[in-house]
Amino acid sequence: MTIPCFDVRLEYVMNIGKRVMKTGRKHRPSLKLTNVKPFKSGEMINTVKGVIIHPQIKVPAYIFEEDDSYVDCRICRGLDGK
Repeated sequence: MTIPCFDVRLEYVMNIGKRVMKTGRKHRPSLKLTNVKPFKSGEMINTVKGVIIHPQIKVPAYIFEEDDSYVDCRICRGLDGK
């Protein structure tokens, strides 16, 4: 059996312990931030607990301290200052 090798970018791993927000702009760059759904916790900003491979789409995804959700890393951005 071959185990696939996934590209977990260093920039994603370096966000562990930092706060991120969803941008929702992976597929729609013109999307306004006011149209972005909050995280499962109901917050617009969450703290990254780790990086996993998204079970459905097989790309790196953040897991969070505030809730048990996971979100594609490509639609999140780190906040300055922490």
